[in-house]
Amino acid sequence: MISCNKTYFLNLGITNLSNVKFCDDPLFVELCEKRPAYNEEFAVYVNEQDYPKEYLNRARRLIPIIVDTLWEELNADGELGTCARISLQLYRMLQEAGFWCYMIKGALKVEIDSNEKYGFYGLQSTTGSENKEVGHIWVVAPPFKLIDISVKRQEYLSSNTNVVNNLLQEQLTYGGYILEDIISPSLLKEWKSAGYEVNMNNIYCNREGWNFFSDKFRPFKVFEKNVEYRYTPLNIYMVSDELDDIYWHCNGKSARYIYDNLILPKIQAP
Repeated sequence: MISCNKTYFLNLGITNLSNVKFCDDPLFVELCEKRPAYNEEFAVYVNEQDYPKEYLNRARRLIPIIVDTLWEELNADGELGTCARISLQLYRMLQEAGFWCYMIKGALKVEIDSNEKYGFYGLQSTTGSENKEVGHIWVVAPPFKLIDISVKRQEYLSSNTNVVNNLLQEQLTYGGYILEDIISPSLLKEWKSAGYEVNMNNIYCNREGWNFFSDKFRPFKVFEKNVEYRYTPLNIYMVSDELDDIYWHCNGKSARYIYDNLILPKIQAP
């Protein structure tokens, strides 16, 4: 098993390891183009650092402010299905504030009760009547193992009073893979009808480093207001756009404007 510590990355030629954005270093980007698993190893490095008490205290105090402020803009904007765009904005804002973080793309199943369940599947069929949004994206920024800023702003969930506005969690309940959470019902039916043996090993057997990924980024669930949210990480999601480059304007405001004018004054306040 690879040890994703400072020595490992120094041996790759990455020297700016104190920079929360060293994943944007041109050398690291070039390495990832040849071997995407380096992105996963960066995420493990973020997870397993020994953070000083002062860092963790600052993160616990400021990250909720950043999340709540951005969520207010997202809610006012009104658009649904923006998990990729708003997570990218949050990711870059957290880095701007000096926090280690990364994004994950995976599957999300929201179970409000036994008769009301909504899936955002990592593997989607082009047929069938279920939600066609492919997967879901969230952010990790230690000590928070889950920051889902957009869960309430997803199709089918926005009007449900039981669904929380966002999720900011330090503690998770880990579990195993549930195929029905990952694969859309119509695709699962297609595969089984064709006689395929459907299991995680068969689906991901050709993916480099899947055993490493599945060991480090396990499925988990969260309970809030009697609703169960089941998350299945499938990929580390990396995008090159910097805060100033993000084209989408949430609530008519650029990401840079929101950070500089709405967030920064709050997190700089004594």
